[in-house]
Amino acid sequence: MRPYATAAATAATVFLSALSAYAGGATLVVQKLGTGNGTVGSNPPGINCGATCSATDKTSTSFFLTANGDAGSVFSGFGGACATIGGVQPCTVQLQQDAQVEAHFSTRVAVGGYHTCAIRIDGHVLCWGRNSDGQTGNGSTTTPVVRPEEVQGINNTVVAIATGGYHSCAITLGSKVMCWGLNSDGQIGAGTWGAGHKEPAPLSVTLSSPSPAVAIASGGYHTCALVADGTVECWGSNSKGQLGTSGGSRNNPTPVTGVNSAIAISAGDDFTCAILRENNGVKCWGKIPNENPVPANPPGIPGDLSPAIAIASGVGVGEQGFFLDLGGHHACAVLSGGTAGCWGLGGAGQLGEGRFDSQDELTGVMTVKSLNNAIRIAAGAYHTCALIQGGTIQCWGHGGDGELGNGGSNDSNVPSKLSAPSGRSALGVAAGGYQSCAIMSPLPSEGPAPQVFCWGNNGDGQLGDGTRSGRSAPVQVTGL
Repeated sequence: MRPYATAAATAATVFLSALSAYAGGATLVVQKLGTGNGTVGSNPPGINCGATCSATDKTSTSFFLTANGDAGSVFSGFGGACATIGGVQPCTVQLQQDAQVEAHFSTRVAVGGYHTCAIRIDGHVLCWGRNSDGQTGNGSTTTPVVRPEEVQGINNTVVAIATGGYHSCAITLGSKVMCWGLNSDGQIGAGTWGAGHKEPAPLSVTLSSPSPAVAIASGGYHTCALVADGTVECWGSNSKGQLGTSGGSRNNPTPVTGVNSAIAISAGDDFTCAILRENNGVKCWGKIPNENPVPANPPGIPGDLSPAIAIASGVGVGEQGFFLDLGGHHACAVLSGGTAGCWGLGGAGQLGEGRFDSQDELTGVMTVKSLNNAIRIAAGAYHTCALIQGGTIQCWGHGGDGELGNGGSNDSNVPSKLSAPSGRSALGVAAGGYQSCAIMSPLPSEGPAPQVFCWGNNGDGQLGDGTRSGRSAPVQVTGL
């Protein structure tokens, strides 16, 4: 997330690539993207994207691709050469020339400014925490909601979820976009808005593109959707140019200017970034982490963000790739090889490079110290967490609300290991305003469903344990 944005959806990933299958001299490339993870397979065999992807020579010119999220993730749709309606399978590629397919996955939990949402294993969405603007979607504005309650009015399986400052959005099976909560700046995207305007139950959002939405990201007061054809549409506040277009705020989806090959998106408080198909380059727009508009571009028009380009330059087909997430005023990415880099404001240590106070990194990427084998990253308001291969989590930055999960309340400018529950392995991580959550493996007595644990600020019940007491170590969400 971001102080008020999440990545749930919100985040952008390039989890890697892949895999080539050869048919008559043509190459099929499959990239796994999004805040979650999963597997991709093909019929006939040849594409097999599990932890890594494989390459096999083939003489067939047709591939039927299928995808499945892992225990902590949901498959949200194919894009690229075989765009399908969200979550619908299989995807067919007639391989007569080089082609690329993107498989999008969403993690099951999203953390907003002061509320949290999760996709249950049956595809239903439940939310909890602050509900003064209807952001939990239970049909009321009664607050707080200290235990998970089901979002009302969504009658289909949810395949992606995003939580912003005071609103939430989802993509359902079939690529229908729905949003609810605060609508002061049009961030719900349903054609209405107004000071104090609230929508306590989901409303449908109609994209201008006929192609399906495959990912969703919510910022402080804006929302963006990634479309399977590589375009991005945004709506809500445009006070800092975060919609990627000139003019004022919008209450309907509006295409981002000059972006037509995006493969992943992430939204910060008042800025947005997209990873592009070309060499995994990155374009950002809005008030980027150096607190100024993107250089050499009119405010709101997407431009290359040099730190992200530096990150992307080492990423190529066959390498691990990177995962990018935007925080309140900082951004972090998993680099090829499992290290991580951050840039932006770092006064609370959220960049993880061993310094505090005025050591903000505004022009380059700082390598996070002593962090190895990272596979996911999540940026909150002033803290950051990383999922480590093998199922552990490390966090750094502001710790005054317990959001680092190490049992203490001190800030840390280097990664600190999460005090994880005994007998569990982390499957995913998300960071919000001043709290964090993780998808954890179940104990044998709990059945097959993954469990959600949260830690940090709990003043509005956003940890979901039935109380409003803050926690400096993970506590299990009850009632999912």
